[in-house]
Amino acid sequence: LEFGNLTNYKVDLLADCMFMWDDENLYAAFKVTDNQILTPYVDSMIYRNDGIELFIDPENNHLIWGNPFDFQIGLSPGGSDGKSQSWAWFQNTKGSDVIDLSSVKTKNGYIIEASIKWKFLNVEPKPGLIIGISPAVHDMDDKDGSPNAKLNWYFVHQQGGSLLGELKLISNEK
Repeated sequence: LEFGNLTNYKVDLLADCMFMWDDENLYAAFKVTDNQILTPYVDSMIYRNDGIELFIDPENNHLIWGNPFDFQIGLSPGGSDGKSQSWAWFQNTKGSDVIDLSSVKTKNGYIIEASIKWKFLNVEPKPGLIIGISPAVHDMDDKDGSPNAKLNWYFVHQQGGSLLGELKLISNEK
C-alpha cells in the first residue's frame, strides 16, 4: 500500500496482473476489483483517475524519476465517453501511438489490456532478459466513504533511484 487506506480490499481495491510478450510487444492485462470507477481526468492528469501505473526500468538498474529511458505509463479505463486512455509521463506523450489499449467495466470493477511496443521501450526482447517493473493500481473514491488508495507491487526508493520488481522473459517454445 503506497498511500491511502483500504476499508475492504475485497470490494474496494484488489488487482491481478499478467504479462506476456512476443518479438514486437510487451502485453499486460489487469483485472481490477473496484467498487466505484472514476475517470474524470485526461492526458497527463490520468494518474489521478482510477487506473494503472506501470513503472518500467528496461535496464533493471534503478528507475530514475523523469529519465526518458525509464517509464511511468498510465492506463486508465474508459470514462463516460467509453475511451480508455494512456500516457507516458517521462516521455511526455500520449501512449496511443505506441500502446494499444482496451478496457471493459465488469460487475465488480474493470479489466485493462495493453500492448506496449518494445521499440518504444528501446528493448530488444529475448528469452532470459530481465527488466525492472512495478504495476500499481490507483483507487479514487468520492461518495462511498472509503479513502483514495494506491497499491504498488514492488517500488523501493533508494539512493540513486528506485528499485523495481523483476520481470524475466521466458519462451514457451520447445
